[in-house]
Amino acid sequence: MRELDIKPGTRVMDLGSGDGKILMCAAKFGAHVTGYELNPLLVWISRRRLKACGTRAIVHRKNLFEADVSSADIIFVFGITGIMEKLSKKLLREASPGTRIISFAFRLPGLEEVERKNIAFIYRLPQSRGDAGG
Repeated sequence: MRELDIKPGTRVMDLGSGDGKILMCAAKFGAHVTGYELNPLLVWISRRRLKACGTRAIVHRKNLFEADVSSADIIFVFGITGIMEKLSKKLLREASPGTRIISFAFRLPGLEEVERKNIAFIYRLPQSRGDAGG
C-alpha cells in the first residue's frame, strides 16, 4: 500500500471487496474506502471488521458493474477472465483520468500496464480520454 502512495484523503475503491482486507489496509493509511461485494456473508464480515477497527468505510452489497467509479483515485479489482473486458470498458468510460487500477491475477484488456508486482497488474488511466486506446 505504501508503494501506491495511499495517504489521508485518498479515495480507494475495491470492486469485489471480499472480506474487506484491502479496505482495512487502505483505511489504516487514512484513505476513504468503499467496497462492492455481492456475497452477503462477505459483506457482513467486512462491515464488522471495518467497524471493529474503528474505520469509517462503506461496503455495498452490489454488483461491481453498478459501482460509481468516477470519484476513485485508486481502484482494486479481483475479477475473473470472463468479466475483465467488460470491466475495462467500464473503467475507461467512467473512471477519472489518472486513476490507478490494481488488478490481481487477471489483466484488463485495452489498458496499458505500467507496472507488475507479483500477481498484481498496475494500470493508470490516461490523463485525457483521447489518450485511451480502443
